[in-house]
Amino acid sequence: MQELYKVEEKLSFTKTLLYVGSILIGVGILSFIASNWSEIGKTIKFLFILCLYLGCNFAGFKLEKSLPKTSRSFYYLGVMVFGAGIFLIGQMFHFGGSFQGAFLWWSIGILPLAWVLRDKWILLVSALFTLIYMLDEPFLQGDRIPIWTILLIAMIYFLNEKIGFSRAVGFVNGLQQLVFISTVITFFIGGDDEFLYVYGVIYLALGIALILRRSKIRDVYVLLGHLIHGVAALMLSFEDVWPSSIGWVYIPFSILYLIFVLFLVNRGSLFSIVILCGLIFRFYIDLSFDFLPKSLVFIIGGLLLLGFGFYFEKQRKKGGEFMNKQTRGKQLILACLVPVVILLGMCFTPLYTLMTGKEVILQTIPVDPTDLFRGDYVTLRYEAEEVPKELVEEGVLNELKEGRGEIKVYVTLVKKNGIDTPAKVSLVKPKSGAVYLKGTLDYVGDNRDQKEVAFIQYSLDKYFVEDNTGMDWEAASVKGEILATAKVKNGYAILTGIKKK
Repeated sequence: MQELYKVEEKLSFTKTLLYVGSILIGVGILSFIASNWSEIGKTIKFLFILCLYLGCNFAGFKLEKSLPKTSRSFYYLGVMVFGAGIFLIGQMFHFGGSFQGAFLWWSIGILPLAWVLRDKWILLVSALFTLIYMLDEPFLQGDRIPIWTILLIAMIYFLNEKIGFSRAVGFVNGLQQLVFISTVITFFIGGDDEFLYVYGVIYLALGIALILRRSKIRDVYVLLGHLIHGVAALMLSFEDVWPSSIGWVYIPFSILYLIFVLFLVNRGSLFSIVILCGLIFRFYIDLSFDFLPKSLVFIIGGLLLLGFGFYFEKQRKKGGEFMNKQTRGKQLILACLVPVVILLGMCFTPLYTLMTGKEVILQTIPVDPTDLFRGDYVTLRYEAEEVPKELVEEGVLNELKEGRGEIKVYVTLVKKNGIDTPAKVSLVKPKSGAVYLKGTLDYVGDNRDQKEVAFIQYSLDKYFVEDNTGMDWEAASVKGEILATAKVKNGYAILTGIKKK
């Protein structure tokens, strides 16, 4: 029982070598995938990754008793190979959109392995990947709420409690919850600076609630509570954060908060001393720069910091807060199958579309960056992304008038001079036999030609090319010499190639 709830595990020199070695191999595989090995077919690439992933986990299982540290490094290598597989599939089928969705699947795929192995490092990586996904731009800007990530956050919390609590995982899990709350606030009130005080007040209340429950929760959550209310209060101590009509509130607020922090210091909270120092220094800098020479400001500021350090050290010395083999084999098989199912599932819809879809040709205007994980690619913009307003049905426009952003629409395509161009944008799925794309309508506005158009995204914005050829394609696109071909089935599209006119 003590071993199960052991909080921290020290890294030995041998473990460090093995773990760093497995990470370096994994990074090498990621780089190998990103190089677009054009000589090898897509099927061989995918099977190579799949076999390598299963082989790593099989080797890890076989070496568990004889070489446990080496065994664990093979499992970690399998985690890296699984991530490489996700990005490989994105490269194979030219998946567009944000790369952060790949980290979500990576996180979900390795969670079962963290549970079976009782491994805190894999759980920490899973938690970090989930956090990266939640920091995607649409969530932070309030376009939508990652509502179902609540389940993933709860699973990480549960696993952390069951496999032996890790402070690092607990801290990241706490950050996940805070980011989720931020996405909810932004969704309902928007991300305008005029509402900064709302964020501050809510997070201040959350932080205070955590520290007041310090006897009932783990110390890492109490530390998180101090960080939250400290940062929130520091933000609320500035006049510009509050609405102009009540800008004077920052003065009484700062006085009341200072009293509260002194109360916490009196109760022996070391972190509250840091917050107190920060608050005093903030007002010192704000006031002294207007009345004292700069040299004197820095000298007095330095003396204040030394005094704070002496007091903090004095307080610190006083003290403060701060399975059997058969069953395991079956569990491991099930855990390893989850990533396999995810990789195969990612391939199903694209392969079905490639085999049964209709080919369309779209006019493009690309720009060429480089993706760290996927190699060289051309970022594509389509003429079909800017649909004239007169082709948008009244029902879609009414949805926009009601303030509903990111509307899911169906864009019917017709051939014009060999190019598939939009003919209608509607909320209703077109009749059988029609060729159409599923898209997301962001807004209606003027394009570069000052024409009123509907801006629509199709997640067809990337096409991966051979290394060091992206600039050639960009040069061709400037002259309007590029066309993109795609297969379309039930509105879902997969890019199949780009060609010059």
